[in-house]
Amino acid sequence: MPKHRILVLGNSEVLHIRPPRSNWQELTYTEIIKNDIPGAEVMNKAFGSSEVKNVLIEFDKYVHSYFPDIIILHFGVNEAAPRMLPRPLWFFIFADKNEPVYGPLTMSFFILLRKIFGKLTTFYSLISGGRGWVNVKDFKYVYSQLLNKIDKELKSKIIIINIGPVTEKKEKDLPGFNRKVAEFNAAINELAKERSVDLVDIYNLCNRLGVDRIRPDGVHFSPEGHKLVANEIMKNIIT
Repeated sequence: MPKHRILVLGNSEVLHIRPPRSNWQELTYTEIIKNDIPGAEVMNKAFGSSEVKNVLIEFDKYVHSYFPDIIILHFGVNEAAPRMLPRPLWFFIFADKNEPVYGPLTMSFFILLRKIFGKLTTFYSLISGGRGWVNVKDFKYVYSQLLNKIDKELKSKIIIINIGPVTEKKEKDLPGFNRKVAEFNAAINELAKERSVDLVDIYNLCNRLGVDRIRPDGVHFSPEGHKLVANEIMKNIIT
């Protein structure tokens, strides 16, 4: 039996390295945790564009079936991001597409659409007043429901990761992003305190060491960023 069964749920921040991985010595924080905690089984079930509600709706699929004793939750940036385009249009154009399903011609069409509409994201963020994808009160309520379900059905140890600030470039592209990050982090931090669960505060980590160093594209971690996040998480596991 593994020493720990660690389930990681979250968005593309969990999955990607920026700049893109140049060698196999550059690891994501889940890979580092797997390597550094002897006997740990790390189940990374994060996926791009995911939100807390996706896990709550399909709890059995994403959580219950793995019987973890530790759950790491890394959500918020997608919900907090200013609306770049009307939501149905954004998902039609920018959501992950599978080339074997769509074919090369259709994929070329989507690439062209992304280039065209990518130019409009700053304008739409401005006219929408930097409004996030999700209302912060709704976000906190759904997150709270997920924590309730985990506590009731699994009794797993929970580690919550909050949202890091975005770079100046990302803020310029999507005006109001850092304001929304602060609002959503207030909700995340309150939940962690109310539930007495461990919080990995990457917001303060980025502010202390430099967001360009930790999240060079404004959202995803650098190799060093992944190492720092892994170390903060392991402090809450290895006690």
